[in-house]
Amino acid sequence: MNDSIHDVIIIGGGPAGCAAAIELLRRSRARGRGHDVVVIERDTYPRFHIGESMLPGTWDLIEQLGLADAISQIPHVPKFGGEFGMGDGSESTRFMFGNGLREYFAETLNIERSIFDQIFIDEARKQGADVRQGVSVKQIDNLADGDVRVTTTDGPLRGRYIIDASGQNSVIGRHLGTRRAIDDPRFKKVAYYE
Repeated sequence: MNDSIHDVIIIGGGPAGCAAAIELLRRSRARGRGHDVVVIERDTYPRFHIGESMLPGTWDLIEQLGLADAISQIPHVPKFGGEFGMGDGSESTRFMFGNGLREYFAETLNIERSIFDQIFIDEARKQGADVRQGVSVKQIDNLADGDVRVTTTDGPLRGRYIIDASGQNSVIGRHLGTRRAIDDPRFKKVAYYE
């Protein structure tokens, strides 16, 4: 058993979990602390994931993380707006980013998600995160402020705090019994991929 206690355990190595790790590590170093952050990702990268169609506001965070140049180099299709169509065939709504309140966000990207995710996880590792791929959380053993214990497929982990960036898996939500299925047909959305 590994008796070390991490400052933060992050469940999920996608963009949200990696962004949290990057910011935690950078800010803690800036304050002279250097937190111990572990990121647990059940998949092994690169992984197939449906592409990323970004909205312009995403660039604020991407620039803050220092990833804009790397992400701009990913082969992409320029995106100048969007259109939402309803499944019942009713009218659709189209909008152009250049007509928004922030004109300098008139364009963004459609990119390959596997490369996008790889950039994030590589940066989290570069900033000092202990990134563990192919590792899943089997159960949460203790969930208290300052004392978190989880059992993973790779063994037990202890930490002071935990961030659940597992997306729809909602590891903590399942543990606490707060995750609820929404039985509303208006929320049953479909994405088409070819």
